[in-house]
Formats: sequence, structure tokens, C-alpha cells
Amino acid sequence: METTGRIFNIARFSLHDGPGIRTVVFLKGCPLACAWCHNPEGMGAAAEAFFRPDRCVGCGRCAAACPRISAGDDAAAGAAAAMAVGAAEMPQAAGTPHVAPFPDGDCPPGCQACAAACPVGAREAVGAPWGVDALLSEALADRAFYESSGGGVTLSGGEPLAQPDFSASFLAACGAAGLHRAVETSGFASEEAFGLVAGQADLLLFDVKLLDPDAHRAWTGADLAPILRNLRSAAAAGIPVIIRRPLIPGVNDGEAEMTVLADLAAGLGLGVDLLPYHGDAEDKYRKRRMPYRLAGAKAPEAEAVARCESMLTGRGVRVRIGG
Repeated sequence: METTGRIFNIARFSLHDGPGIRTVVFLKGCPLACAWCHNPEGMGAAAEAFFRPDRCVGCGRCAAACPRISAGDDAAAGAAAAMAVGAAEMPQAAGTPHVAPFPDGDCPPGCQACAAACPVGAREAVGAPWGVDALLSEALADRAFYESSGGGVTLSGGEPLAQPDFSASFLAACGAAGLHRAVETSGFASEEAFGLVAGQADLLLFDVKLLDPDAHRAWTGADLAPILRNLRSAAAAGIPVIIRRPLIPGVNDGEAEMTVLADLAAGLGLGVDLLPYHGDAEDKYRKRRMPYRLAGAKAPEAEAVARCESMLTGRGVRVRIGG
């Protein structure tokens, strides 16, 4: 049986996830819970359906399709069905979202019934199964752009290491097809899972979010030790690695953090990409009714980014702003 993975997005013609023009495949599920995560829809491993109230027209079709309602409460099911009949005629002031006809949460694992029923995309299906062959065909559609730009395919997420068998199988297929393969990763995984995936990569874009163990756990919910173990393992194996540091003001841009990061990168002979924080993802959290710990945070000033760059380059580390 073909290995399948769960994917929540495929972004074509990307210029920021490895060299050249790339197709970026976002795998669902991540063992970290970074406070600044730009892809909250990729955190959970299971298929989900998110509600976008700004698109809702109040037609009730989602409630009629919901197994929580239709299977468990005959009265509610009847009401939901009534809502669905002719509900497209419901008036709505322009730009005024309707209240969801039933609350989010407590959904059956993997259920996307409401998203399939929604005619306007207010209920959004996130996470679909893909086989290796189908995904490779999708990537090969842009081979000409890879060849002209030195690009290829990038696995991102979520976390590719959370689906190691699928990630390794897909990367192997890409390699057999002559495509350049990059993996964006936090590095948080067992040695076995990391080796399986990293061994099929031409480039690792390796996030090192914090180097203080206590702060790392507080801001990401995960231990730092496995990440550093796998980073050092990749460097020792000669796999091309670029360390990436999402630069979060007041969290990981201080002198102590930059000094330890510089020592780590210099000791491994690796360059660092500094990725200044931006709040573009805040709207995703709001629409998904998820708490966002950095609500209202501002992007770092150019002077602050330059200061971090100087602390790294002053210790002999190659630095690039963005990535």
C-alpha cells in the first residue's frame, strides 16, 4: 500500500523557502506550540474544519451536516434541517458575519462534514490525505521553473519530522526525479525519525528558536535537547544546513541569546538566516478562535535587526536577513 501523508497546503512559486523557485508542501501536525507560529492550522495532526465567520451567510447547511447534531439530538437535527431549507434567502447586511449556528469544538476526529456542506467556504477543510505519486506529479508540473532558477521542492509544516515515513518516501521520489529537496524543520524528533528524513534532504532549513532550555520550553512547549542533538548530527554527517532564527522582539533577540547562537553556529560552521517577526498570522488565530500569545506585538525595528546581525557577524557567522 502506498504511503500517504496529511497535507494542509501546497504553495507554488515560493521564493522564501530554499534556493530558487520552489513548491512548498505543508504537512499537518507539529509537536511544538510556538507562541508566534504562522501556521496554526498546521499544529494539529488530524483533519479539521475551521470556521470563518466573515464568510458565513447563515444558511445552516453546516448544522444539518454535523454528525454531533444529526446523530445525537433529533430535535436539533430537525431545526438544523429547517435552517438549511431556503436559508440562502436569509438577508444579511454587507460585511456583517452571522453567528455560527453551532459552536466549534468537540468534533469527531478527522470530521470535515460541515466544510464539505458549506457553499461559501465559511467552514474550511484543513488537512487532506496525499499519496507520494500524486504529490510528486504536482511537484513535477513546475520542473521547468526549478531548472531555470535552481529551485525545487520544500517540505514544511507543521513539522515534516512528525510524518517521517511519508516525508522520507516523498523526498526519495523527488530525488529519483532529479529535484532539489529542502526540509524546513524544528529538528524536534527521535534520532531515528530525524535520520530517516534528513538522509533524503539536500538542504535542512533548521529552526533554532531559543537556546535557553527553560525559555525554549516556555515559548514552544518542547524540550531543546533533542533539537540540538539532531542539529549537531546533521552537521557532523555533512548535510547542508542553514540555521534559521525567527526574531521575536523581547523573546529571543537579546544579547545573551545572540551570543549563544553565534557560538553554536560558528562551532558547527553554519550560517544563520534571521527572520524578523511579523504579525500577519494574527488574523488566522482570530478567525479560528484560537488564543494568540503575541497579540499586538510589533515587528522589530531595522536597528534591532541590524544589532542582532552585528552580534553574529562579529563572531564570524555568515548572516542573511530573510530566507
